[in-house]
Amino acid sequence: MDYYILNTQKLCSTRKAILSSKTKVGTTQKEAQEDLELLDNLAFGNYKNITYPVTLNNVGGKNIGEIIPAVNVSWLLIVNERFKNIVEENNLTGCSFFEVIVKDKFKESILHFGFSITGTCTYADWDKSEIIKKSYGEGLPIINFCKGFYLEKEESFRTDFAFAGGRGFKILSQKAKDILEKAKFKNLEFINYKDFETAENNIRHE
Repeated sequence: MDYYILNTQKLCSTRKAILSSKTKVGTTQKEAQEDLELLDNLAFGNYKNITYPVTLNNVGGKNIGEIIPAVNVSWLLIVNERFKNIVEENNLTGCSFFEVIVKDKFKESILHFGFSITGTCTYADWDKSEIIKKSYGEGLPIINFCKGFYLEKEESFRTDFAFAGGRGFKILSQKAKDILEKAKFKNLEFINYKDFETAENNIRHE
């Protein structure tokens, strides 16, 4: 069974929108923690005591794309109606949506949708990965990387979207990957589990 890691790093840049429940980032430690807890709950589909639509503020750049990351919570994505419709029309599983009003200082408020990943599967068994030596770029030190993201129990992945180990890496099925790839959403990258690489010191040992 082929599965893929959903890489959303390209969504983040100084020019792109980033969303927060606050009107600006890092006002106080308490407010930052409140923001983190709210966005964290939304990311995993914990909607208890949530009032809809959720209002989030653009604290980033002017470029509001079809998919927007939330500040401090890389696993929460805010998507437009086209993304939501494609997922629902194709009956992709392991996710849910909630209404979001994006307040933007550059333009009028916009209706988007929060994309919660509710599916789960086991974490990666890093002992199955190949150790390779490489650097992050020219002139940087050579370090160990793990190549290959092999689930501890492959059969635990039964939905089209899931968080490996309950959070962290976003996993999607071949079906979901093909549908999203065909839709040509910008700045989404799909990495086959056999080709996935991460520095050894990034691994969460459990």
